[in-house]
Amino acid sequence: MSINLVQWEGSTVTPKLDAIMYDDGSYGIIKGCAITHQGTNLLKIANGFIKIAGRLIEIAEETIQCQVSASGTVNGQLWIRLDLSSVTPAVFMTEAAAVLTPLTQNADCNFQNGIYELQLATYNIDESVITNLVETAPELEKLRTALENIDLAANKVTYDNTHSGLSANKVQGAIDEINDNLTASNQTAGLINVPFRFGITDDGEYGYIKTEGGADSVIPFRKNANFIQIADSEITSYTITQNDVDNYKQLIIIGQSSTGGGSSISMSATNVDISFTSYNSHSQTTSGVGVFVRNNLVVGDTITVNKGNGMYLKLMVLGVKY
Repeated sequence: MSINLVQWEGSTVTPKLDAIMYDDGSYGIIKGCAITHQGTNLLKIANGFIKIAGRLIEIAEETIQCQVSASGTVNGQLWIRLDLSSVTPAVFMTEAAAVLTPLTQNADCNFQNGIYELQLATYNIDESVITNLVETAPELEKLRTALENIDLAANKVTYDNTHSGLSANKVQGAIDEINDNLTASNQTAGLINVPFRFGITDDGEYGYIKTEGGADSVIPFRKNANFIQIADSEITSYTITQNDVDNYKQLIIIGQSSTGGGSSISMSATNVDISFTSYNSHSQTTSGVGVFVRNNLVVGDTITVNKGNGMYLKLMVLGVKY
């Protein structure tokens, strides 16, 4: 027959079929299996149970002699190797190396009589002694509890990290759901219903992400400008400082000039992006005002305001903060 009901009265369920049924993608410690350092290069694993590829592995307390370094301190790891083609299908393995070997993790090992290796601990080891022991195998009960604490109700995701003991990278699905459900507005308000996404510009400004033509760009949030007086004296030039670069987005230079009599005067500036000048001429004096803006601030650049011969000139320099 092309159809075989595996579980029915009087049938025999093989370990392979049993493992396939229980292989739900969860791999780790079911209970116990605490790993402790026993001195020198010895590790002890406590009684317990481990699940790999739907198969239950019973652990009896054992002291494991770990491989040592040939010279100096290197990295070490302890893992359990499941090899369904071997006469000893489950064994402990250790390694000492500058760069640890990636473990074999064949998700289809039940179908291929394959291999799956589950790391239990990492550590440092020299020619004789283990240090910095870290247990690394997932604890399935803690994982289950953490998943139960994720409320996937519509428009709401709750993650109880206080009691779950689960790191943030285990809840990527919850984060994705938050991104999907946070919206700028709804259609009834006459606005586009889109997820909010935030970013930082190359200049360190916070803003929202806008996608055009398949490319993302960060649009800075609008801010009010603050003006801070930096200099106010009878000078004709100003050199940009590191403090200016660190604290200001723009510099605004305001120049006031005057000369005796009715002679004409001139005012201009170098190393600026925007210039504006205005003059008022009388029989006794001629006065003028110039406003100059510098956008891209570079330490050491000098902004010079040029004046005519015999002209009195006073400058005010303002730093613009957002």
